[in-house]
Amino acid sequence: MIITSINIYNSKALPLRMGWVGLSTGEYEIEFNAEGLPSGVYFYRLTAGSYSSTKKLMLLK
Repeated sequence: MIITSINIYNSKALPLRMGWVGLSTGEYEIEFNAEGLPSGVYFYRLTAGSYSSTKKLMLLK
């Protein structure tokens, strides 16, 4: 089992949503509830073990 985290940040790098999950190897889907967030650019960071990746997310309502 690998400790995996998924964090959502606003454009000022402030954390908005954080999730920690222990997952075994495989493919997963995660539902993001953007209720209460305005349209705009956000960033998400996926960390699994020593791997880390940050990507841009554009929210349109």
